[in-house]
This record gives sequence, structure tokens and C-alpha cells, in this order.
Amino acid sequence: MLRRMQDFLGRMHPVRAPEYKSVFRQYLEMLWLALRYRLSPIEYYLYRLGRKDASLASLSDYIISAEAAKRIRPRLNPRMWEVVLRNKVLFNSHMRAQGLPVAKLYGVFHPGFGYTAEGGNLRNIDELAALLQEFGRLVLKPLDGLKGQGVFILDAAEGDKLSTAQAAALNQGNGWIVEQHLRNEPVLARFNPDTLNTCRVVTFLDNQGDSSILFAVARFGRRKQQVDSMSTGAVSVHIDVETGALGQGVMYPQFGGWCERHPDSGLEFAGTVIPQWTELLDVVRRAARSLPWCPAIGWDVAVTTEGPVLVEGNGQWNVMTGQAFTGGLLTGTLRQELNHLGVGKGA
Repeated sequence: MLRRMQDFLGRMHPVRAPEYKSVFRQYLEMLWLALRYRLSPIEYYLYRLGRKDASLASLSDYIISAEAAKRIRPRLNPRMWEVVLRNKVLFNSHMRAQGLPVAKLYGVFHPGFGYTAEGGNLRNIDELAALLQEFGRLVLKPLDGLKGQGVFILDAAEGDKLSTAQAAALNQGNGWIVEQHLRNEPVLARFNPDTLNTCRVVTFLDNQGDSSILFAVARFGRRKQQVDSMSTGAVSVHIDVETGALGQGVMYPQFGGWCERHPDSGLEFAGTVIPQWTELLDVVRRAARSLPWCPAIGWDVAVTTEGPVLVEGNGQWNVMTGQAFTGGLLTGTLRQELNHLGVGKGA
């Protein structure tokens, strides 16, 4: 209990600025909103509820993360179909069968049943090293991993020896998908070349089968990191859905909060347009229509020199980053659709 309280207090980040309420008032509001609505201090920060002109009544338009995890997403995206998103081999195979662009699948590593795409064995480090020498770079992901956890990259130019931790990890769990290493289009790579920087686009299919884009953000990783996850300090940057233009960026407050430039490269986000934006939107809309049983999906898409490539689909997408930029998602059509599905507020 004490540890949970310390963790909660550690996530409180009141803003000291003239346009914000007093620090004491912000602490009180964060505590009250957590007790009343299970709103996290991170949400309070991202939604700028500490501003003097912010109305707490506007929370009725927001999907609160705790509510989304417990009640909304399980009803929207049933486990029977969400497994296609969670299992990376199924995801790759399903999207490829739909003619959608995904990374090349080289195999599945597992000490008991691992196999290559050509039907050979991929069950030990020597067999993995041979695959690495053949393709030069490999991306390994836990088959059932989430949020970029456990992902690592092997580069033949750096040798084929795995670290002790990597070798131990490969012999645990349910197996690892081994995929092609993707490279960003140069316009995006310049912000941070150390990670594959992706666009998160959240689609929603209504009860007529028509798709809409709830929000879109670009995610830029940090120096010497291998994934673009906000939990490791990555920056989420607002994308104008109509134009593909980048706007303001934000990190979780413990990493720096709101920003106009990438914290490592110093490059300004404004003025950059996501390359191949129209093609990217077409890809996610087609992907959404291929899984109508999961109407709300967050798609991670890499923009490469060869075009947009689907990296992952997420049924458990993060509502916070989108609402930080767009405001509450529970307005108009979406509220009606959620009520129709029996998961709206008050349903």
C-alpha cells in the first residue's frame, strides 16, 4: 500500500506557470480526481487540467484510461478477434493475406518448435546467427509482447554474439518473431535515427462499417533506444489528419513534458509533413476493414522509402496521447456509437 502511494505521488507533476492554478490547488485536484474518477496524475498533466481556464466539467468528454482498460476496450475488441493483433505471427500473416504491407517474416525463434520462413529450424543461437549473417539485420519481438517491450535488434556488422540477457530471454516465453529491419524515410529518420519512428493512427469502424480516424500522432524515439515507446522517453507529436503536418510534441512529464523540438536532435516539429500520408491513411483504413470485429484499433505504421508498412495493430491503444492533442474523444458521433455498443458513459 505504501509503495502504491509513493508511486502515485511520484507521478504528480504540477506546473509552475502564471496561467496555471497554484501548486497546492493542482495537488488537491489531482488527488480528488483520482479518488472520484480514477483519473491518473499523468492524464491531469496531459489534458492541462491545471490551467486556470480549464473546466473540470470537460472531463465528461474524455475517455479515462482506467475506464477504457476495464470496461470499454474489452467490449469493443473481444479477445476472440483481438488475438490477431496481440499475436505477431497471426498479425503478419493476416495482413499479408489481405495484400497489406508488413515487414518480411524470416521465422519464429523458439528452443522447441522454432522455424524459418523456408521451413528450416530456428531453435538455437547458432541457427539464429546463420539467419543474421544471411540478412544482415534482424528485429526480434516477443510473440505476445506489448508496447515495444522486449524488442531488440541484431546487427551482423556488430557481430553475431548475443548479450547474456538476450540469450536468456530467447529461451523463455512463448517464442519470438524474427522480422526484417525497417528503415525510416529520411525526413523522419533525421529526428532520431536510432529508432524506427512510427505513426500511431487510431481508426474506428461504426455500425455501418464506415471508418473514421480518431487521432494520429508521430512517435520519435530517443538516442540509443531501440523502440519509440513513451515509457522510455519517446516524444508523441500531433499529426493533422487532413494534411499530415506535424504540430506540438509531448513526453510524459517525468521526461520533459511539452516540447516544440526533439529533445536530442533539436529539430523543430512544425514545418514537417509526414511523407506518403495519403497512402498511409489508405493502408490503415484497409487494415481496419479487414478486422471489423475489433472496431477501435491503434495502428503503428512505419514510413519507409518503399512506402508505409504496418508494424503492429493494438486493441489496447493509449487514449491519453490522442486526447492530449485533440481534447476529449467522447463528442458527437463516437459517443453515439459507444452508446449503441453498450459501452458509452452511463450505458
